[in-house]
Amino acid sequence: MAGKTDVLHISLLGQFRLRWGETAVLHLDTPSHQALLAYLVLHANQNHSRQHLAFTFWPSSTEAQARTNLRKAIHHLRHLWPQADQFLYADRYVLMWQSSMVYAVDVNEFVKATYQAQRATTPTEQRHFLEAAITSYHGDLLPGHYEEWTLAYREMLRQQYLDCLTQHIHLLEEANEYAMAANSARRLLQADPLHETAYRRLMRLQALCGDRAGALHTYEACATVLERELHVRPSPPTKEVYRRLLLPEMVSNDRVEARWTLVGRAQAWSALQTAWQRAAMERPLFVLIGGEAGIGKTRLAEELLDWAARQGIPTLHSAGHAPTHSLPYAAVADLIRGTAVYEPLHELDDAHLREIGRLLPELLSQRPDLIRPCSLGQTWQQERFFTALAYPVLRLPQPFLLFIDDLQWCDEATLEWLCFLLHLDPQARFLLLGTARDDEISCANPLSRLCGDLQHDDRFVRIDPNRLTPLETTTLAGHVTGCTLSPAQADRLFTETEGVPLFVVEMAGQIVGCGGSAMTSHLCEVDGLPAKVRSLLDERLASLSPHARAVVELAATIGRSFGFDLLTAAGTLPPPALVLALDELCRCRILLEEGVGAYTFSHEKLRQVACASMSRTRRQWLCSQVQAAFVQQHVPAALTF
Repeated sequence: MAGKTDVLHISLLGQFRLRWGETAVLHLDTPSHQALLAYLVLHANQNHSRQHLAFTFWPSSTEAQARTNLRKAIHHLRHLWPQADQFLYADRYVLMWQSSMVYAVDVNEFVKATYQAQRATTPTEQRHFLEAAITSYHGDLLPGHYEEWTLAYREMLRQQYLDCLTQHIHLLEEANEYAMAANSARRLLQADPLHETAYRRLMRLQALCGDRAGALHTYEACATVLERELHVRPSPPTKEVYRRLLLPEMVSNDRVEARWTLVGRAQAWSALQTAWQRAAMERPLFVLIGGEAGIGKTRLAEELLDWAARQGIPTLHSAGHAPTHSLPYAAVADLIRGTAVYEPLHELDDAHLREIGRLLPELLSQRPDLIRPCSLGQTWQQERFFTALAYPVLRLPQPFLLFIDDLQWCDEATLEWLCFLLHLDPQARFLLLGTARDDEISCANPLSRLCGDLQHDDRFVRIDPNRLTPLETTTLAGHVTGCTLSPAQADRLFTETEGVPLFVVEMAGQIVGCGGSAMTSHLCEVDGLPAKVRSLLDERLASLSPHARAVVELAATIGRSFGFDLLTAAGTLPPPALVLALDELCRCRILLEEGVGAYTFSHEKLRQVACASMSRTRRQWLCSQVQAAFVQQHVPAALTF
């Protein structure tokens, strides 16, 4: 016999089950009894007239016969389940499920979890409630019952379940948990075998997991089901995903494996995903990944590029070129020469082709019948040219992703066209992603103006990856070398690299290949720096103005940290020129301000390379200047002559 504290459990999803504590209520298998009880439970605390219930469950009977059927059903229900009166209220006119006793209904648990998921304020909280809802849904409501009210309620719950699975897949995909997302996609297809979008998403997720064979099998299953059930073939978007799977370059992991593993970028990756969702759902958006050289800007951008390409999202990639090699619209030309844009150019009308031919002269060579475009002398001609360049790009399947590396080197005309593209069609859905070095961007740089204009229009997002922590540095080094670093090696690597990802990647092998004092002395020497690290540091110093370079060399002679007064006393620049040089060095993030009149090098390797780049004679002369200034500052006036 059930105890006083036993709880009534009612299961309506998947199959009807009634359990009182640990005891199953048997013999309650008559469909009319199950349907009546389920209806009352799902409409708890509501008065139901006997006339309404009789008509709902016996619509084909006369009113008198329907009422008789209802009385018999209630009698049999009480007979088969003696505890029914503790939950049912009945009189001559109404019937109601009402009880102060505790009971649990799986439908109520499911609906509550879906509501909490909708109200969740964080992805973690939303994921928790979505998983609770998915777990509590054991199947359709009362399968085998076909009452009108049952069909409507069943479809409503089923649609909520499909929505939960769709949201769950999206959250898992954003978190890069592709295998779990694929499992949810399979559950979605089990519930709705004709959901073509789910097939497409499962194919992409399987490709992201490296299961190309499974993705191809999913396409075959999709085609078979659609042909058998609907007598149709997969839609063009599904066929496009399939086509990309057949192209080796779209599924090959070689490009990803050649890169160092993404470590310590959870926050930046989340910001990128959020920006992508905004661009894909709202309007075109520009995201700039900024920071110092070697911080991993391009690596982070390429992660999103690969993520998008593996899901069948169209992507275009180009880069700015150093000023000495830059041509107007060079990055734009590279974008349009991307396969997805270039191949369909022949479909454009002559007017568009003629304008694009200004940038891609080979088009005019292929079409000698085209009238050569005149020079761009008027504003309307410039606008027509910009529109023609944008037209084939905006014809890409949306949403799509554009990536331009080293935007700081793009000419002003290119940046003007990018701004034009972002504003041309408010209904377009794409993300423009760029990277730029902070040390190359001044207030007068066109990129700064572009960012300011787009920020005013709420179309700009900036992401600044941080340096790695000691633990992240060790983790990345382990991925790069395939070895576990000892505590001494890990400490030394972080000391030498200061958490700059490129430095970690380039120097990790030296750390593992050396040991003890040999490792320490080798890395401390500038000549022992990896070529890529040394080249990067030399490049940053070479871009400085003559005054800033002179200040860097003097400061490097003093040490990692120094003060303005000592620079003034030891140097030859007048204070106004010195201040301008220091401002330039801080803007380039070669120096950091540590307070009023106090500075430090942003990285010790910068100081070491600055010292190594000077001749021995100049170093000795600067040392003597610093020593004389130091003595003058610290020797009491009474001791001077």
